[in-house]
Amino acid sequence: MSFIFPTLLHFWLLSWPTALTVEGPSPSGSISTEQTLSDPVVMKPSRVLRKLSQKLRGSDPSAEEYQDLQKAVAVGDAAVEKVLLNMTNVYLKSPEFVEVMMDRALELFRLPGSHMDPSLQNDPDYQSIHLNMIENSSVWLIREIFRENLSWNRLLLQKNYQAYDRFNSLGYEDAFFFGPILNGSTGKVPGPIKFKENDQRIAGILTSTLFFTRYNAAAANVNRRLGAAVRRIFLCDDLQAAVDLTMEERAKQDRGRLETLIKLFAEAPAELDDDPHSTQPACVACHEKIDPIASTFGTPGRTAMDKLASPGALVVFREGKKVSIPVKGIAELGKVIVNSEEYQSCQVDRFWNWFVGPEVALKSESKKLLQTSFNTKGVQSFIADVVAQPEFRFDRARLITEPPPSTFEPVKPLFEKCNACHGFHKADFAVKPWGGTSETDADWRLKMIDRLNRMPADPKSMPQNRSAWTEAEIDEMKKWLKENP
Repeated sequence: MSFIFPTLLHFWLLSWPTALTVEGPSPSGSISTEQTLSDPVVMKPSRVLRKLSQKLRGSDPSAEEYQDLQKAVAVGDAAVEKVLLNMTNVYLKSPEFVEVMMDRALELFRLPGSHMDPSLQNDPDYQSIHLNMIENSSVWLIREIFRENLSWNRLLLQKNYQAYDRFNSLGYEDAFFFGPILNGSTGKVPGPIKFKENDQRIAGILTSTLFFTRYNAAAANVNRRLGAAVRRIFLCDDLQAAVDLTMEERAKQDRGRLETLIKLFAEAPAELDDDPHSTQPACVACHEKIDPIASTFGTPGRTAMDKLASPGALVVFREGKKVSIPVKGIAELGKVIVNSEEYQSCQVDRFWNWFVGPEVALKSESKKLLQTSFNTKGVQSFIADVVAQPEFRFDRARLITEPPPSTFEPVKPLFEKCNACHGFHKADFAVKPWGGTSETDADWRLKMIDRLNRMPADPKSMPQNRSAWTEAEIDEMKKWLKENP
């Protein structure tokens, strides 16, 4: 029996009191009124088992698992809880769990997926590219965390990697990335790579091949793309609030920015000190958070690891006041982020949304307990504590109400346009809830937000056929999704 089981049993029993009251839906769809355990908002055991299996391994329970649960139902509640706890433990230790979590993590990091396209699996060129995408230090680290029940914090603290001697034109080469600091060249690197614990140049996935390649940019970007990725992924800060522009306005601003840079570099580089990005309040609001992080990534525009650590800072705003925490290098930045309330709150919320659902409120007292679990346990054990929460068993269909016609109807034609390319999905985007259930509706909403906010050049950005859409239509969809959770 895995060590997860007794810990999970204790947490589950603490989280599921016999006199439980749960919050039910208000007319607007938010959670407000109280209901008892006997109310239909709590799912039946068979649906709980199905949700556990779907969330933890991406498939329905087997016939045998349903039969075991049915036998337990005939015995009593204690037997049911034992079966559910046991199956949670089994699912968390399954290979399927690792793959499901890899999909979630790679989508979060906006990295190439780990699953091979069946239609291209016999194409040698595709196989080569695919292997380079899944066999590299970045993907290895993420997979190791899920497979070995390591702390999610390892993403920022890890000092060792598995390097692969692969090469392709896309730039996902461990030898090219680590080689200069290991042996002075881009030659082959050994499989396992281990750096000293006090090495300020190394910070988990931030200093791994695929992550760096994905977010690196030209020297003129000054590592800001990397800094923005850190804030989005680890601090839940998408930096959208500071400058609320349409895509058309943003493109115009970018063109103006590029023209300014070309002119300044050509005429007098010293004049860059007058860059409006350092003086305009709307620009400063983002850059004062991004730039100190970007600084820790070292020499801008490089394609391999820097030989020296670069100082910087983590800037956060607490109670309306700017707090700047200086760091000696990217390794110290990782530690400062891990110890911050902003990071811990962000990550607990993310896992809650993945497994329970964003429409189910996470109570403050429960969040404190889960933050302790997050900080002290491996990711499997932490997820076990998340799914042990009473809210995991809430019937999400009864917690979400379809937006009133006056809210959805005006944008309905826009979402209906999605059907032209996505008709193969089991969802009619002109009909709410998307996919037919509250859970699929919530999942589609989160996916839409992610895809619409990506840059047009991103292969996963939506809509793919930009010529069929106006920028105003895309902005209207983004606005509706943002204002109608």
